[in-house]
Amino acid sequence: MLDASSANQVGPALSSMAVYVLMAAILAFRPEGLFPARTRQA
Repeated sequence: MLDASSANQVGPALSSMAVYVLMAAILAFRPEGLFPARTRQA
């Protein structure tokens, strides 16, 4: 799809951006987070 020089520039940019995209997707579907704090009910 891309020539070698373009792929060498786009690859690291996409991989670093993927972390934030994944975090945003998790927070969109689970706003309390992956491991929500358990509250003690009396």
